[in-house]
Amino acid sequence: DIMLNRILDEMDMDDEERQVVGYGLRKFLMFMISLLVVAIIGVLTNEIYNLVVFLLLFIPLRIFAGGMHLPSIKLCALFSATLIYGIALVSKHIQYVMLNQKMIFIVCIVAAIIIICLAPVDTINKALYDREKRRFKCISGIIVFVELFLLVSLKSFDTIEFMLCIVFVLESIFLIIQAIVNYFRKIRRLENYD
Repeated sequence: DIMLNRILDEMDMDDEERQVVGYGLRKFLMFMISLLVVAIIGVLTNEIYNLVVFLLLFIPLRIFAGGMHLPSIKLCALFSATLIYGIALVSKHIQYVMLNQKMIFIVCIVAAIIIICLAPVDTINKALYDREKRRFKCISGIIVFVELFLLVSLKSFDTIEFMLCIVFVLESIFLIIQAIVNYFRKIRRLENYD
């Protein structure tokens, strides 16, 4: 933050512009650090290809469907790194062909239905207006259907199928958790108004 503030001090901006540029630079810095962490974990586990496939499938869905968010950036970074490491280990030690593929397919379909039904789930940090919710629901639905099409059509690409299954299951779990958190927050707010 100190270095970022120095960069912002060097720029000739009013307070509002400074906040917007600062927010953008923080997001960009977080993204670059996240990519570096993924690259390090991928190289250390020799699973860079699988992690790249996972991120390419997960990030678009996560952006529009939403889901669980942790209360601080540090917790989020720690959880994300742990999750990526876990995915690398799973993809390293479990082969898709070892699994009951019909059962995995059913789990993916159930997870996809959960995503379609719940998405988008907003949070305190990223509240969505009704118009945004409709647009995000439509986009996340399109992403789910495209990824389901890939799941069905890419029978010879086990890695992509396996990563798609992980994406669907994780995103559905994240949506359920955040929906439950939102429900209890809403109840607490209603109780406070009484």
